[in-house]
Amino acid sequence: LYRVTPWSHVWMAQSHACRQLPDLTNRTVNLYGLIFAAFVNVVKAAARHGEADAPLKSSQKVGNRMTNSAQDMARSVAETMIGNCGFSQGLGMRIADAGPDFAVIEMELTALHMNGHAICHGGAIFAMADTAFAHACNSDNVVTVAQQCQVNFLKSARLGDTLRATAALRGLSGRTGLYDVAITDQHEVLIAEFRGMSRKLSGPVVPPDSASPAD
Repeated sequence: LYRVTPWSHVWMAQSHACRQLPDLTNRTVNLYGLIFAAFVNVVKAAARHGEADAPLKSSQKVGNRMTNSAQDMARSVAETMIGNCGFSQGLGMRIADAGPDFAVIEMELTALHMNGHAICHGGAIFAMADTAFAHACNSDNVVTVAQQCQVNFLKSARLGDTLRATAALRGLSGRTGLYDVAITDQHEVLIAEFRGMSRKLSGPVVPPDSASPAD
């Protein structure tokens, strides 16, 4: 009438079910892990988006002010130096650009700059490069002078040409600086290459009161 299940069969069934529990548990844990990882990624993406849209932090603003201040200082130094240099003014040099460890000078060639071959005098090219070099190495408003210079002339420049001398820092070691100056014409043809070695002394080029840029 009633079928009696042997206890050994019941025990075997329970044992089989218990063996399946760890697999089910592991699958559940893995599923929750994937859901949690996806949630974390969404939160991180939202945070990055918020940072991109957020206004500049105070440290970033300070950095920008420092950059602008250095730029203003370099320009002030260049204007002061060329304003005090009758030789540069007499040759017709003008400031095209100035910045930290960087300067650009332009000069239009007239009869004053020509040599006996009716091409630009090498001394005029050297003087122009030396002026750009001076503005670049003094751009931090600490008096700096030349230790050694050399120039290589590659092409001639002629009456009516506009020359541009671009000076840039190559490296610093203690008080010594190394600067390269490229002299090009209005067609961006390389006329000469100049290399100068500077020596930093002390004291300001521009007095602090007059050198301080406006906020």
